[in-house]
Amino acid sequence: MSRSDRERWDRKHASSESSERASQPSERIGWIPRASCGSIRDVALDFACGRGRNTLALLELGYRVVAADISRFALHMTRSPSPSLSRVQVDADAWPFARASFDVVVQIDFLDRRALPFLLASVRPGGFFLLDTFAGDAVADRAGPRSAEFRLRYGELEKVFVGWDLVHFAERPPPSGRAAVLARRRVSGIVDILKPLG
Repeated sequence: MSRSDRERWDRKHASSESSERASQPSERIGWIPRASCGSIRDVALDFACGRGRNTLALLELGYRVVAADISRFALHMTRSPSPSLSRVQVDADAWPFARASFDVVVQIDFLDRRALPFLLASVRPGGFFLLDTFAGDAVADRAGPRSAEFRLRYGELEKVFVGWDLVHFAERPPPSGRAAVLARRRVSGIVDILKPLG
């Protein structure tokens, strides 16, 4: 993304509308199992974390969390005294994370199809990916992005997660217009998930 993209997201996260929505985590976070007690892993990535409302919920579930966002302002607002939190400014055009790095990947209220193959590849075998965002046509009086490029198509998630186990799945028709999935990466028989998405 360009410098203007970063500045645009900084302005968005500084707005009063963003601050009002920043306090409550997504209800879909409740789909994620608690971290295993005593595990040396249990690392979660909150991608496009914004001000960290879901980051804090992941910490409460016992995960060590990497909060990642393009907006430096948003990351600055992601505050927690927990030593289990790391904040990383990330540009999806320059992916910094290795394959199979995370036990949980969370992406809520954001969609960049170019980043999806890298996010999928970042999940360890047996790990989970929670994707919950806006779906359906962009209409002026509906929440979320106005461009179809940044909204899921109904039925799209089932294609994205072919070869994964769908633990939870939900699609809400208009006017709410959302789609969500919690998918578990299979431990065996894993296909190359870096293939282009259709």
